[in-house]
Amino acid sequence: MPLTTPSVPVIVDGHKLSPEQCKIYYWVMKKMDNNNTTPIYTLVHGAAGSGKSLLLKAIRNGLQEKLGLDSCISTAPTAIASQLIGSRTIHSTFVLKWGKHRQGENIDVEDFLDEIPDYKMNILSRMRNSEVVLIDVINYVSNVDFARIDHCLQEVTGVRRPFGGLSVIVFGDFHQLPPKGDWIFEDLPESFIEKQMKVIPSSSKLWNLFKIVELPELNYRLTDETQKDVSIAMRHGDNQEGLYNYLKDICSICLDIHQTKEKIVKEFQLLSLRTGSENIAVLAPSNDIVDDINLSLVSSEHSTRRFPPVYSAGLEDCKNWNSAQQDVYVAHGSPVVCTVNYDEKIKNGAMGHVVDFNDETIIVTFSTGIIDIHRLPFKEGNQMFLQFPLRLGYAHTIERAQGATFDGIILVRNETWDREEINSWREHQDGFGEIYTAMSRARDFENCRITPMRFLGWDVSKKVEEEITRMRRDCRELMD
Repeated sequence: MPLTTPSVPVIVDGHKLSPEQCKIYYWVMKKMDNNNTTPIYTLVHGAAGSGKSLLLKAIRNGLQEKLGLDSCISTAPTAIASQLIGSRTIHSTFVLKWGKHRQGENIDVEDFLDEIPDYKMNILSRMRNSEVVLIDVINYVSNVDFARIDHCLQEVTGVRRPFGGLSVIVFGDFHQLPPKGDWIFEDLPESFIEKQMKVIPSSSKLWNLFKIVELPELNYRLTDETQKDVSIAMRHGDNQEGLYNYLKDICSICLDIHQTKEKIVKEFQLLSLRTGSENIAVLAPSNDIVDDINLSLVSSEHSTRRFPPVYSAGLEDCKNWNSAQQDVYVAHGSPVVCTVNYDEKIKNGAMGHVVDFNDETIIVTFSTGIIDIHRLPFKEGNQMFLQFPLRLGYAHTIERAQGATFDGIILVRNETWDREEINSWREHQDGFGEIYTAMSRARDFENCRITPMRFLGWDVSKKVEEEITRMRRDCRELMD
């Protein structure tokens, strides 16, 4: 049935849904009435800043009011994105095992669709009353993890149907960053398919169940009309020479060969002063660059303090430590990100600023209030220690920043400080959706900087173009 425009407005977080968002909202509400037993599988596709996450929260609120608080499972693949919708990450929500390096890589086939142990089933038992799953940033979810979610829900519910008979609504933009593994719409590797057919034979083509609805191609983060057009052009890789000239005029820091870490730090400080904002971020594809920038910026503050880990044997309920170093650095006013689900309000990915600290406590102001953060037990390899669950938030990898909004960004495209990488920059290739994803985090391109500036790439995945075309062709009944 075609989507129709209702007359009753929908308000969420103080924002009124657009007519297009309202169409989708009321369509879902009608489909998910108490008498409906047929699951819906829907992709809400839209550009960065088009209101996908806001719509997800509106749908969740509406369904919980209609069907009960336990009716919805909401999640996202990255910590910041999941925290911004008041949820936990996919790995935390479904208690999924990480790949070997815990950087988003897929697990091995030996661990794929393994039997869920009793202690995990006890954690997941809260899902037995759920009726719908809402997933944000679906472009960053691999086909392997999607199959694992399906398997988890079938095991928990005991229903041998896709996703345990639950409806699934996913939100994302396939023109942004792809997952670490294969796209969600691609076939699983042959060895994974063989195991899937043995364990959950009803789920061989999960993505083919989904129909597409699309939001208008608008970036509501931006207010300047020219910048809105630039954002659309970046999404599709259109007019690349014009894009380059536009961004070069407003986003250059220095000649590429003169780039240094010190110049990036200085530019961050100048941009923060010029805008008067504490919400400026450095984005980079490399964890090494991010760690270096974070340490350099916190070291430039007047009140920097290093908190080494407190080693102790026999600690219980240890969480896995997921950082290159065990020391935690902070300063008064430094931005930080919580790295665990600390309590019901402060979840993994929550961003805040340090107010004060002492030997036992780091006081942080988050959007939900001022919180005293204490050390928690962690383990890394054979080591157990107590440490504050915080990392610096001056800089983030592009993938971690998905879903976030900043007043300005500095995009650092190189992966090392090796001068040879800059000298041979002509051979550099940006990842699919990388520049568009990074730049679309900003409210104003005038407050953005890019380095190196040469050879900007806006390659669009042919697989994405083909899949969106297929879904539009096969899903006309959902659209006006």
